[in-house]
Amino acid sequence: MARPRKQQNSELTASNQNKAVLYARVSTEDQAKEGFSLDAQTMLIERYASDKGLTIVERIIEAESASKIDSVSKGISQLDRFVRENPGVTVLIEKPDRFSRSHKELILLEMLVNDFAASFIMVKDGQKISKGSSANEWLTFEFQALMGRHFIKNLKAEVVKGMKMKALEGYFPSCAPLGYLNVTTGSKKKIITDDERAPLVRELFQAYASGKYSISQCRQLAIEIGLRTRKDKIPANASVHRMLQNKAYIGWVEWDDISVRGKHEAIVSEDVFNRVQAILEGRTTIAGFGTLDFPYKGLFKCGRCGCSFTGEVKKKRYRYMRCTGKRGPCAGVKVVREEDLTKQISEALRSISIPDAVFPALQEALKDVIEKEQKFQQENDGRLASQAQKLKDRLSNLYLDHVADRISSETYEDLRSKFEDELQSIRTVLSGMDRAESNLFDTGLQMLELARDAWKTFLEAKPMDRRDILMALGWNSTVIDGKVEVSMLEPFQSLYELAQKCGENGLESASDEEWYSGRDSNPRPPP
Repeated sequence: MARPRKQQNSELTASNQNKAVLYARVSTEDQAKEGFSLDAQTMLIERYASDKGLTIVERIIEAESASKIDSVSKGISQLDRFVRENPGVTVLIEKPDRFSRSHKELILLEMLVNDFAASFIMVKDGQKISKGSSANEWLTFEFQALMGRHFIKNLKAEVVKGMKMKALEGYFPSCAPLGYLNVTTGSKKKIITDDERAPLVRELFQAYASGKYSISQCRQLAIEIGLRTRKDKIPANASVHRMLQNKAYIGWVEWDDISVRGKHEAIVSEDVFNRVQAILEGRTTIAGFGTLDFPYKGLFKCGRCGCSFTGEVKKKRYRYMRCTGKRGPCAGVKVVREEDLTKQISEALRSISIPDAVFPALQEALKDVIEKEQKFQQENDGRLASQAQKLKDRLSNLYLDHVADRISSETYEDLRSKFEDELQSIRTVLSGMDRAESNLFDTGLQMLELARDAWKTFLEAKPMDRRDILMALGWNSTVIDGKVEVSMLEPFQSLYELAQKCGENGLESASDEEWYSGRDSNPRPPP
């Protein structure tokens, strides 16, 4: 007689209790090739397994970009399959952010723990997440993972700031707009006019400036005159629109909050460009909108067709938001009073207010993750400093070879430019890391305080200041038949979802046990 399936699963879980999966991860393929971090992770995990009497039966090692924050990596998918086939197995990871770098991966971890009795151990500090973990253990783990992801995003933002210096000097700091080409002259990277495409771009501007062409008609003109991108693709309507607004074509460099006269040649005259802007502004004015400010414009989308919500005034005093219907007739078009949206937003923000009893625990978790990131950063700084010194040595040797006539002047200039660019890139990254590290605690604390205080601040704020609060929360919600479906950035979205499970008073009424029992007992990764 066959044994019941539940009994078979229980026996299988028991048989896997001493078996472990080694999971190691780095952010880039270059780091994987260099062995940076991976060797340290695997050695640490192997030593832990040996000390605890665990047998490593599976090894999953991957290099996955940390920028893919809204997806599940291939290695995590492989781990998911293995745990399903081997319930009760222990997963060994260096630290939380090695596993959970996206919201979907965090949900997957919860499902593997709840449904397949998996245990996740962070070997660096011995932290364990299993079915028996307390609410505070879960909360600390999730917050550490969140701050690890935030550090990566913050680092990326800080490195990008290094490009502002290039913009300040009048050099275009990114990929050249259509009609220009990126070139390197000496140690400087700049843009020059593309003799093939520049006349076609100029013709497009002149056509739109005549007032006889719409954006879609300009795109059709681009097809007719043979204007293609560098990848030989036809520009989309949105690309044509952005092109007509780009001041690079009149010789300016605009980057972040910088706007300076560039060192590149203008393709379009300022007179033509200004006529184009006047027409664009005239055609984007919505009847009834006038010069009024609508705080929620662009922060909501129609849940039926996906178009943005815009504002309008009726009878000179009643303010409404509605679907633009730009994609055609929308069955879900419904005018919503601005005050009704304000009420629903207020209710959502009230629900995410972090209880005073939980706030100190999150502050401690923040301090802990800062210490771990600082240690990791010191290791990374050492590697980059070593690379920088090697480049300096190469430049010195290169100069000696040039002086001794062992290499030609042309070869010397090419190699010098290459080495100096690489050295400058490393210096930019190191500088960005310093700024990212110094800002991490302040930013994390600001996120906690924002969640705690957003509701009260929103109620007291002026209409356009309310918009700033919502943008800080990453507000990107939809409206279906007048009802708001809330969507915010993490960790605010997770707090909101937990609040919905806690009842009418949200997180304010949740006890320590409710923080844990409020979880979905059978979570599934989003499709």
